[in-house]
Amino acid sequence: MSPTHARKGSQRYRYYISQAVLKFRESEAGSVIRVAASIVEQAITDEIKRLLCSGRELLERIGNTGLSAPEQERLITRSKSLADKWDKQKPHAQIHLLQKIIHKAVISRNSIEVFYRRSGLTQALLPGTPATDLIDDAPEDIYQVSVPVQLKRCGIETRLIVEGVTPPVAHKRTVQAAQDSLRKALQWNQALLSGKANSMAELARNEDVTQRYIAHIIKLAYLAPDIMDAIIKGNIPAQLSLGQLKKNIPLDWDEQRRQFGFSNTAAA
Repeated sequence: MSPTHARKGSQRYRYYISQAVLKFRESEAGSVIRVAASIVEQAITDEIKRLLCSGRELLERIGNTGLSAPEQERLITRSKSLADKWDKQKPHAQIHLLQKIIHKAVISRNSIEVFYRRSGLTQALLPGTPATDLIDDAPEDIYQVSVPVQLKRCGIETRLIVEGVTPPVAHKRTVQAAQDSLRKALQWNQALLSGKANSMAELARNEDVTQRYIAHIIKLAYLAPDIMDAIIKGNIPAQLSLGQLKKNIPLDWDEQRRQFGFSNTAAA
């Protein structure tokens, strides 16, 4: 995949798009042809922070640089400190560091391949250390880390799912929207059951929304109790969108769990 962007009014949207599409071979692109830049870059950033916190693994990845034992300890301490402070850095500082330590990243449906510069890592973490014998971007200066991912369609958008990685912003918005919708569904269903509203039409007038909207949301009140509990706690499968959750909810709870990916949340 390659970076690109699009504009809608004054808003600029960044994406990574399939090489097959760029080369006019759409038939080879599969079902996912582009993915938002933010979620790809978040996955790469999380991999970098993981490496910076890895201690001895980081030293092994850097290789034989002739660092003394005290220099190695300073490098490990500084790398962990850098990882802790990463999110507080200004964007230009993050970009400067990334340009030093990353040679390239290759995105595919099942993985992101991150190619690090050994020399760049050493110079970034221990400024002023003597230059190594490695030549920038030479094969022996580059090492590769594979980050397993899944690209999944969620309604009209594409989600990138990385095991053990903080959910992207888009998923957090889905969690919040699902929680808000479930709260409305339970309140509205209780209003109908208690007689506070005699019909959906009356409920819609009281809430100043359309009857169609009420009917769309109130379905969530018939989700399995463990699915409701998972939504309240924010434990929603990363590949699930709110639109999928509200569409064609089966009456059978086991079928709901299977269809929406909540099988692991079912009560024992």
